[in-house]
Amino acid sequence: MIDFLFLFSISPVQSFISQARKTIDLYAGSRLLSKLIKLQINELSKQNNVEIIFPNTNGDSLPNRFVAKISNKSESEIEKLGKNLQDSFEKYFIDLAGKSYKHISKDFYISQLKDFFTPNWVAVPIKNDYQKAYLELEKVHAAIKNIRTFNQLNNGNGEQGRKCSLCGERNAYFYNSEKKTAFISDKAIAVTSKELNINEALCTVCMTKRFYPNSSYPSTAEIALKGIISDSQIKEMGNDPQLFYEESLTEEYFKKNKIDKPLKEVKELRRSILKENNLQQSDLQKYYAIIMFDGDNMGKLLSGSNLKNGVDLENFHKHLLVTLERNAKQATKIVNKVGKTVYAGGDDFLGFVSLNSLLKTLKLLNETFSNEVSNNLKSFVKDEVTMSAGIVIAHYKMPLHIVLNWARKMEQDAKKEGSRNAFAIAVLKHSGEIHKTVYGWKNNKEYNIENMHNIIKSLTEKHFSTNFIYTLEEELSKLYYSGNTIYKKQFQTELKRLIHKSNIMLKNENEKTEDFSDRKKSYEELLYKRCKDFYNNSIIK
Repeated sequence: MIDFLFLFSISPVQSFISQARKTIDLYAGSRLLSKLIKLQINELSKQNNVEIIFPNTNGDSLPNRFVAKISNKSESEIEKLGKNLQDSFEKYFIDLAGKSYKHISKDFYISQLKDFFTPNWVAVPIKNDYQKAYLELEKVHAAIKNIRTFNQLNNGNGEQGRKCSLCGERNAYFYNSEKKTAFISDKAIAVTSKELNINEALCTVCMTKRFYPNSSYPSTAEIALKGIISDSQIKEMGNDPQLFYEESLTEEYFKKNKIDKPLKEVKELRRSILKENNLQQSDLQKYYAIIMFDGDNMGKLLSGSNLKNGVDLENFHKHLLVTLERNAKQATKIVNKVGKTVYAGGDDFLGFVSLNSLLKTLKLLNETFSNEVSNNLKSFVKDEVTMSAGIVIAHYKMPLHIVLNWARKMEQDAKKEGSRNAFAIAVLKHSGEIHKTVYGWKNNKEYNIENMHNIIKSLTEKHFSTNFIYTLEEELSKLYYSGNTIYKKQFQTELKRLIHKSNIMLKNENEKTEDFSDRKKSYEELLYKRCKDFYNNSIIK
C-alpha cells in the first residue's frame, strides 16, 4: 500500500465553451463543465484517505481538472478508481443532458454525448518525493492528452444532413417548431421555445448547453447598455434590450423574435424611457467589452521551479489554492457590479463589462491580483507572480465566437508581445476595421490605464479635438522608427504642437496651460510607446 498523486481531466474544453451564438451558451457551457468536475470530485471523495489538492470545490467556477492525493492504495485499487470515474463521468453527462431537455433519450442522441468529451486520469506513486511525483504526473498527463481516442460515426459511414448551427460539426437533431429546416434528419425533434431561433438547429451537445437548467445571462446588448438603461427599464421592454436600438424597431425583427406588442406601442415606450433618462439615440452605447485573464508562468509555479530554496511544494500548492480562490471571488465581485462574470476558476477569468467601466475595472482586477496573489506569494517564490489580460471591445451584433477568439488572441499577445505582466486590447468595429495595442500594466509605478483614462476623458469632455491623433499617425507613419533621442525629440515637439493646436477648452490661458501640462504627460507616456507601430494601425482610435 502506497500513496499516489492522482489527476483527472476532461477535454475538449476550449471548443466546448467558445462554440456559442448567445452569451447563455457561453455561460451554460462553463457551468456545465464546473458541475461535471464537481460531481467527479464528490465521487472520488467518497473513498477513504483522499485529499483534494486543487481546486477548491467551494467556488462557482471550477477548471476542467483536479489533483488529489490518495493514500494507502494498491495499483489495482487506483486503476479501479480511475475507470470508475470515467464510467461515472459519462453517466453524469448524460443525466445532465436529460435534465436540460427531457427528449434526449434515444441512442442516436446519446451517442453524440458519449463521443464528445474524453475523460482522462493519471496516477503516480509519490515515494516520499512530492515534487518529483507531480512533475511526472503532469508529463504523463500531457502525453495522454496528445492521443485522443474516438469512435467512428454511424459505423464508419459518417453523419449526413443538416449540421448544428452552433458547432457546425455534428448532425442537428433539434429545431424550432415553427419551421423545419432543410436537410434535417427525420429523427429531429421540433422544439417549442423562444430559446431556439427560427432556422436554428442544434445537436445534442449544444442543445444541452442552450437548455441547461437554471441558467440566465445578460445578452451583449444588455451588457452594452449597462449603466445607461436600468434593469427595470429593460424589463419594461419585454426583457429585450435590443428594442432600445432603432435598427431593431422593425416589423421583421418583431416577427423573428415573436414580439406580441404592436411596434407603435414599443416605439412610444422606448421614447418615454429615453426622455425619462434624458437620453438621445446617440447616447445608447452599442459596444461592450470582454475581459480574459490568467496568471503568467503558472506551469513554472505549479512545478516548483519558481520556488525559493527550502519551500515545500505540497504546502505551497495548498497555499496557492487559497490565494487563487480569494482572487477569483474578488474578481467576480468587481466585474458583476458593472457586467457579468462567465467563469472565475483558479487563475483563469472571463467576463463581460460595459464600455464606460472597462478601464476602471481593469485597474481593479490587476490591483486585486497583486494584493491577493502576488503579495501573498512573495515569501514562497523567486520571481513576482503576475497576470496578463486580453480585452476585446466589440459591437453587440458581432458574432460571439469571433469575439471570443480575439479575446484569446489578445491574451496571447499580452504574454508574447507584452512579455507578460501586460494587457492587450483589440477593437472590432462594426465596419470590419480592427485596431489593437499592447501595454504593460505599469510604466515605472504609474498605471498606463490611468493615462488612457486621462486621454479618453479629455477627448470625451471635448477639452481637445481628436484630429491630433490622426495627424500624428499620418506624419509618423512616414518616418522610420529608430527609437533614438533625435526621433523622440521630433515626436515630443510635434506632439506638443498638435496638442496645442487641438486644445479647444474655453478657459483662460492659465487654466489651459495647467490642463495642457497634465494631458500632454498622459499623451506622451502612451503615444510614444506606440509611435513605432503607427504604420500598422496599432493605436486605438
